[in-house]
Amino acid sequence: NQYESDLHFLVRHTPLPPPKTAVILQGYQDAFINKQWRFLQQNILSGIRTTADNIKEIALFIIGIAAFVSGDPETAKNFHSTLLENLKNDPVKRNNISPIYGRVKKFLADELSVIALQKYYISNDIQSALTITEEALKLVPNNYGTLLNKALYLFELGKINEAKMIVKMLRKMNKTHALPDSAWLYSEAFLLFFE
Repeated sequence: NQYESDLHFLVRHTPLPPPKTAVILQGYQDAFINKQWRFLQQNILSGIRTTADNIKEIALFIIGIAAFVSGDPETAKNFHSTLLENLKNDPVKRNNISPIYGRVKKFLADELSVIALQKYYISNDIQSALTITEEALKLVPNNYGTLLNKALYLFELGKINEAKMIVKMLRKMNKTHALPDSAWLYSEAFLLFFE
């Protein structure tokens, strides 16, 4: 029970009582925002010329990021999914602001990952968490943290072999990951012991 959560996606096995889940979720979101969303220190519009034709898309992009940083991943997801859909349907605009098109998928995948964690921790709705995680992985297939969360949800659903397959994939990915950690190691040890 003590190995519930870690800010680097380390082992999480047993859901906690509701009062504790809010604390863990807030800690996770704080860490996630601090480590993954450093847009205030970066020029997120680099390479994009703002014009009357693309101001709506730029606004959706920026306000979506602001919503996430404000602790509202659902609103952020709505802004960014609308933006992504608009750009998919308009190849000329997509080409004109291609840097945003490339970046919005990553942001949307991160938002979906946080929403999935909320489903898991707050509602204990594991199937919804897994479904939302699959959506995130369609956008960014090799996201280390999202894959580790998927392994957790599969374990919770009793799909041990599928969880082990993901953990083995993470072992390989960890060698080239920008911030390597031992999450796969603890998770694989736990799954083997459980089996």
